[in-house]
Amino acid sequence: MLDALKSIYQEGFIEHVQTFEENYYYFYVPSSQDIFGVTKNITANEYQLLKLNYVEKTIYTQNTNIQQLMTYLFEEGSYPFSKKKMKFLIYSKTTENQDIIDDLLSKVYREFISIEMYGCCIAFYQAEDSAQLVELFQTLSADLGMNLYVHEGFYIHPKVKGATILAYIDQVIKHTNLMRMNYSDLSEAILTFFANQEGALLHQLKAIIYTPYFGVSPMRDILEVMIKHDLNVSSTAKYLYMNRNSLMNKIDNIEKETGLNLQKFKHACAIYVLSKVA
Repeated sequence: MLDALKSIYQEGFIEHVQTFEENYYYFYVPSSQDIFGVTKNITANEYQLLKLNYVEKTIYTQNTNIQQLMTYLFEEGSYPFSKKKMKFLIYSKTTENQDIIDDLLSKVYREFISIEMYGCCIAFYQAEDSAQLVELFQTLSADLGMNLYVHEGFYIHPKVKGATILAYIDQVIKHTNLMRMNYSDLSEAILTFFANQEGALLHQLKAIIYTPYFGVSPMRDILEVMIKHDLNVSSTAKYLYMNRNSLMNKIDNIEKETGLNLQKFKHACAIYVLSKVA
């Protein structure tokens, strides 16, 4: 079918598009993420005919990285990052502080990319860089002389759908209690979603966060026993006939993979809530 279009539009046709220009319309091939472009010099009737046969591609920006990210979030596009493990944060912005914050974050975090959405900024960055996040925003708040509100999201990887991230961002911003904290994280979001009976999103989070790491018996047992023993590591290890250091290693590994620490009350509650999602 594309051969016919190439024959008709010749130099006004681009196949296998990777970058976008303002003087072209872009369309998806049905049942494919392959994109082609047709010059905007075509007639209105030709344009409408193309829209009947193909899905028009939305051009969000001329920045290739941001375009790929927006396609991932809004159009079921492919995972847009080179690293297989990323994280994202949501933070409040004003016209005065935006350039300063973005400039600093881009210097601190690797593979940093920021977009504006729903009146906030969403930044994606390499997961390994997140440890200093709270301290960084505390420093920024002090230096800029204003309160900055930041929410630390969850780890993402190629199997995580952009639509899930988008739904999570949407709900965090809608729950103003989360975005009025100087700092909030995944655990507070999960508990808020649970309190508001947002089952669909919790089910998606369970598939990403709980099932891969607690879906097997040993880790599920550790979670339940730690809850019963008030998160006491020594008591849990003794009950499970485990070496305390071995248990600590498992807890540390879970935090590295999920961002949730079983020794923190809110984090343990959030994991437990996910375990009960049907």
